[in-house]
Formats: sequence, C-alpha cells, structure tokens
Amino acid sequence: MIVISKDLRLLVNFAAWGANCSRMSRALRDRYGLTNEATAFFDLFAAPPGEFESQAMTVVAGGLARGGEPRLVKRTARLLQGFEKLYWDTLRAATRP
Repeated sequence: MIVISKDLRLLVNFAAWGANCSRMSRALRDRYGLTNEATAFFDLFAAPPGEFESQAMTVVAGGLARGGEPRLVKRTARLLQGFEKLYWDTLRAATRP
C-alpha cells in the first residue's frame, strides 16, 4: 500500500531531516554569513508542523487496517533514510577543500 509507505517513511524520517535542516541553517549563517532570508528553506523544515505526527499516524493506521504490509513500510522508510544520508554526505563532500 503506497500511501501508508510514504506517510510512515516521512514520519520516521522527519525528526532527522528537521535536525539536519536546523544544523545546516545555523552553519550557513554562522560560518558563511548568510542571512535568515537565504536560509529560509532550511528554517522551514527545521521543525515539523504541529499536527504532523498525529495526522500521519492516522493515515498509517488506516492503511494497515486496509491490509497494508508492515514490511513494505519499513523498507520504504529505510530507503528514504538512505537517500537522505546520501544527500547530506554529498553536500558535505562538495564543501570540503
């Protein structure tokens, strides 16, 4: 069930994504002197919307109740985290002398 996979992987990954966005925003301002306006993208994702977790869990529970496969949810969550790690590793490598 694709819908449940997408929602759960976002739920699983959002805290890590937010923490990384927050660190990136702070580093860009502190180290490179970027303005708040320039780091607005990272600031936008630094914290999840207030109701995100409860709404995502409602969707996931509904998907599981309709026969969604938990193993696919876990797999897609791991894939998303792997892709995100690749993204951050690439940014890090690109900024090294």
